[in-house]
Amino acid sequence: MGEGGEQNKTLANNNEIFISNSVDSYNSPTDDEADIVIDSGTTYTLLHEKVYYKLEGVVRANINWNPIQPATKKGLPLCYNKTELSSNLIKLPEMIFHFNGDADVRLTETNTFFAITEDVTCLAFVPSSGVAILGNIAQTNFIVDYDLDGREVSFTRANCFEY
Repeated sequence: MGEGGEQNKTLANNNEIFISNSVDSYNSPTDDEADIVIDSGTTYTLLHEKVYYKLEGVVRANINWNPIQPATKKGLPLCYNKTELSSNLIKLPEMIFHFNGDADVRLTETNTFFAITEDVTCLAFVPSSGVAILGNIAQTNFIVDYDLDGREVSFTRANCFEY
């Protein structure tokens, strides 16, 4: 992640959402603080509300299918019927998180959507008025290496079922 934290997110079809390192973006007290916390104890990825709603809009446009209304009682605002998506050959988008220091993390469907039932899958991101957190669903099948002295973090794709 480096000193500046998260820079932007990109969906596979090149729609980009830029997330600046400014204080206003994250309600962070100083520019020196990380813009996103990497936390294996938090299930979903929490994004600042403005960023989340931009991301949700891009995801909705990429999927181009009606979400389930109301979404769920589990606090996940954007959910889809998995059977409808697969029967209509709709592919869920991949995302890339670009971090300072050359750490690009490609998130697949496994990292961005969560099956809450056999028939329902939801975007595993939620809006937050507080700190942004990269949750454990987004970290699935990654080895996350923290270099505390160098103030960097790296992500290596892995099949965690082998460990």
